[in-house]
Amino acid sequence: MLPIRTRDCVQYDPAQRQLHVRDWAGALLTFDTPAELTQALAADRIYAVEAVHAAALWFASDHGVVWELPADAPEPIRLLVSRGSTEGFSPSTVQRCLQALDRGYDRACRLAVELLTDDDVAGVVDRDGLVAQVLLHVVNQIQPALAVRIVWSRTAILAEDATLLIIHTSVDRAGLPSTLADLPALRAAQQRSLARYALTPFGPRHAAVHIPDTTISAVVTARGMYRPDRVQRYDDDADIGPDIISLT
Repeated sequence: MLPIRTRDCVQYDPAQRQLHVRDWAGALLTFDTPAELTQALAADRIYAVEAVHAAALWFASDHGVVWELPADAPEPIRLLVSRGSTEGFSPSTVQRCLQALDRGYDRACRLAVELLTDDDVAGVVDRDGLVAQVLLHVVNQIQPALAVRIVWSRTAILAEDATLLIIHTSVDRAGLPSTLADLPALRAAQQRSLARYALTPFGPRHAAVHIPDTTISAVVTARGMYRPDRVQRYDDDADIGPDIISLT
């Protein structure tokens, strides 16, 4: 069974200078060098990649290597990098980053559940995996009587019987999807006139290239749900509780 908390997905052992992560079957993998981790990531062996990148910053720093983050790394990890030069990648800073990821995933998924109704078949696309598992957990936890089926895909393939699409992806400041790997699912949902929800726990990126000829119905973040043309409000809503922001 795949874990739903970052602390169960990735751990760094500074004494042994080893990084422990989970594969897609939930088994523990151990890496002794950043190069080994890079190879495993390239081979798509690792579950919960976003959380792994956060711990990899400390792991790589300990080995005297600069860790290269993906362009769409979420805000808590980018914040960790910005503090690295002054605080260093320490147990406390990495742990705070992982906790922030957990909070964002949980809040965004709780809002996403509000979009589901009885008899829905939610096609969930999440290449990272952890957010999809949190969403499944939240559905079972807060809506156990809801007659909804969630079909999770690690690739951008939309289930044939899906009635809506929830895709864990990045969006730009105009609320447009900005990850080319997600294009097939978005196009398929658009052709079938299905609602398309971008699950973006930590808001839009300031510099992202959007996918042309694709649109989404709403952007779901940890601070609330936004119409795509209003997602630029995300930064202004930093001090507003996520439960009181409506889809406006």
